Amino acid sequence: MRTITLIALCSMQLSFYSYSQQKGIKKGFLLQDSLIVAQGLEKIFTHFDRYYYQPNDTLRLSGYVINSVNGTLYDSSKIIYLDVVNADNKIVSRISTNNFSGKFNANIFLRDRLFLPGKYYIAAYTKHLLNYDVPVPKLFSFIVSKDDPTSNFKLDISNYAYTGAGITLMGKISAPKKLLNNKLIAIRMYSEKTDTVSFVPDLNGNFTVDLPFDKNTSTLNIEIKHEEKIEPPLKFTLKNMQVLTMDFYPEGGTLLHNTHQKIGIKVSGIINKGMPVKGIIIDQNNKPVAFFQTNQNGLGSVYITFKKGETYRAMVNSKLKYDLPPVKESGTTLAVLQEKIKDSIEIVVKSTPDLYNSRYFLRASAQGVSIAMGSVYLQEKDFSMRMARNILPKGICNFSLFNEKEVLVNERNIFINRQDIFDIECSQKNNQSTDSMRFFIVSKPRILQQTPALSKISLSIVNAKTLLTNTGGSNLISYYYLQSELDNAAENYVAYERLDSSEHLDNILLTQKYIRPHFKRSVSPYPHEQEFMIAGKVRDIVNKPLEKVQLMLLVSEGKKFIFFQQAESAKDGTFRFQGFPAFNTDSVNFVFSAKKKNGTFFSPTIVIDEKDIPIYNAPPTTLNTWFLNYKKVAPNLSGLAPGIQPSNEQQKGFLEEVIVKGKSKIAGSKNLNQNGGADIVITESRLKEFPQETSLQVLYKTIPEFNRGPIGKYLYGYKIKNAYVVFTIDGYNINKYYDPVSESRFAFADYCDTYLKYLRAEDIKGIEVMTSNKYTLEYEKYYQYNTTIDISYVFVEITTFSGNGAFYKHSSNSFQYKPLVPVSYNSEHSPSSHEIALSNYRNINGLKTVFWNADLSIPAGTEAGFAFIKPGEENDWIIIICGIDQLGRIGYYHAYLDEVVFKIE
Repeated sequence: MRTITLIALCSMQLSFYSYSQQKGIKKGFLLQDSLIVAQGLEKIFTHFDRYYYQPNDTLRLSGYVINSVNGTLYDSSKIIYLDVVNADNKIVSRISTNNFSGKFNANIFLRDRLFLPGKYYIAAYTKHLLNYDVPVPKLFSFIVSKDDPTSNFKLDISNYAYTGAGITLMGKISAPKKLLNNKLIAIRMYSEKTDTVSFVPDLNGNFTVDLPFDKNTSTLNIEIKHEEKIEPPLKFTLKNMQVLTMDFYPEGGTLLHNTHQKIGIKVSGIINKGMPVKGIIIDQNNKPVAFFQTNQNGLGSVYITFKKGETYRAMVNSKLKYDLPPVKESGTTLAVLQEKIKDSIEIVVKSTPDLYNSRYFLRASAQGVSIAMGSVYLQEKDFSMRMARNILPKGICNFSLFNEKEVLVNERNIFINRQDIFDIECSQKNNQSTDSMRFFIVSKPRILQQTPALSKISLSIVNAKTLLTNTGGSNLISYYYLQSELDNAAENYVAYERLDSSEHLDNILLTQKYIRPHFKRSVSPYPHEQEFMIAGKVRDIVNKPLEKVQLMLLVSEGKKFIFFQQAESAKDGTFRFQGFPAFNTDSVNFVFSAKKKNGTFFSPTIVIDEKDIPIYNAPPTTLNTWFLNYKKVAPNLSGLAPGIQPSNEQQKGFLEEVIVKGKSKIAGSKNLNQNGGADIVITESRLKEFPQETSLQVLYKTIPEFNRGPIGKYLYGYKIKNAYVVFTIDGYNINKYYDPVSESRFAFADYCDTYLKYLRAEDIKGIEVMTSNKYTLEYEKYYQYNTTIDISYVFVEITTFSGNGAFYKHSSNSFQYKPLVPVSYNSEHSPSSHEIALSNYRNINGLKTVFWNADLSIPAGTEAGFAFIKPGEENDWIIIICGIDQLGRIGYYHAYLDEVVFKIE
């Protein structure tokens, strides 16, 4: 179990010099520690059933909310928010779900009109997490593509760059497992001016190849040979070719003269993706002083002693040279040595002579909570002290050095590794049925002396070809202990089992920015949400709070009434509704009505307290679209969203006027013009650019001179230029339901808002705007509007996907609101044999998830069983499991079904 203790504070400070002027920084850290320990810092991980989907698929996910202070499942926040963000950082979909004992699950339908082919990210967070001044929430990626996920051969070119001696290219081939295992696949690459280069990918289909091609090479021809068959050649365009980039990260952040220091190295190709290279460090006389090598992620390190007055460079392939950072004349370094003594670590602080006799402040922390801190007195002799490893929790420990002005000057992160996880074992038992498979799962501590505990897991069995990279690219273990604390998204890091290498882990920590969690303010504005509620304020026309207003709330789920409640506004106009039932769908509508003290209905201004939405900065779109299909010509890859080809047409969002007799431009539109004529048509493709925005926001952004202003001498409404706007929704004129009982001059405009703010862009199929006499005449005759010199009308026809028109009969005494409610989703998915037979799992529409359980419990010391319909050949399917037990131990497991141990009863 992961624990963080503050006991070390006293013992460590005895070794330091304490000064009163550092009481401020110490007090600040202690306050921060108490807030995090008391309120908890939530870490949220989402486990998808798979990472590749097609439009109109259902994405199933299971989530874990873990308290970083003690490492156990955490449910102080009962509501989880999930935002789906596209590569342009726009929210495509938002849902909410319930947190039960630290676990949650959700199903997201990837509707084709919203989820175009491309890469998407899911951000999971609680309202309480918004208190922290850290880049929350973390983003977990998946891909939507129309490509066939079950065809035999596909290729993913993920990275390339010119390395001085040629072009290094990285990628992955998706192919039948038996061909990869037996090395029956070979890949040939050639350009128009060079010879052919042939190679064999590894057992997972990954390859890194050095091509002796010129950096001006623009076209690459690729062929696959398997079982003496040559696939049709594929042309790949090497666009935006760039030379390798190299970044250097000195240990502690500073380079000093005559100091033996470790330097982290990151080598990147196109779009800042890591690349493996070998090179040397040379001095100003071109004399080699060190050698280095980076791994598949482009990360490496080297030790160098910098001599005063000399400069150093890194060289790759004798041609590419990179200057190392300059050595500072004044400064400090912070190093943490782990190799000398196994049961402890050594912290060393060095400084230049001009800083001798200065007082600095050192803090050791994990998960934002202090482990030790105190003053450091700089002298000619290096400051050195040891800490026992057993007081440091597993994961990243941060050591920070602050100067006399309390400015952070040096930082070092180390990884403390222990065997405090649990192993998941999966075995297949003999089953008499030939159509189904039965498995048993058991979890147990890796250290046998530890006590077993109840485990909560999630598992999926999916088509192996739908996985983007190795199945352990991001799992609960690597996320919780590593990726959640690094600012640079580490979704491409190898599996946690390979992170046991201390050198590899240290290179990650040297080159990635550490997230330092702290509250934005001492008083938390967002407490843990214990339940779903609606709160707001009641105001009059001059924004004055209204006291003792009787509010009535009617809640419907679809067309079914499910809840009614009353509340009274307080002296400051505030109100609150709570105690809602469980919601089974997000299609929930709230209708408010208000009564005065004398019992008469009226229309005050009701303002709902909306929750903040985080601002997203998604990682750059990866180079590859999805797998390149050999039966097609490869797209020109230049960071386009997966599956999207450059279009020859200019999509302006507005259609030019085209008369098509007897047919409306918007399918299902109730446009009164027989030819469907309109001056402006906002198409469905244009509406997709405004996800989660209201129809009113869309009109402001798309209709020139659309405004809210006076109509006549008193009332306010909406206008285009100086003409009054009449809104019709699926053929219904909403003015029909207006009852002018309010004395407010804004009453009519507010009434229109109840429709325009309720309908969102994703609800709308199209919007037609009639402004010229040519198209307004039919509307004026039908609704009996008379145009005069002083009054003219324009008409806006809104066509929804539901086709229900003014689907609720509004009155001036009601206010509609469509909230984001927490939905309870099914946690299990297991198709029947009939569904599998219908789907034919081998074709493009085949079943890709044959079993999913988001919340499976394994009692301590026992096993849990499950069964599912046999999907076909076992070597085509992978089982993925992750989970956590009650003591905070985390486990992960993945294997092909044919590799699962067979157990005879």
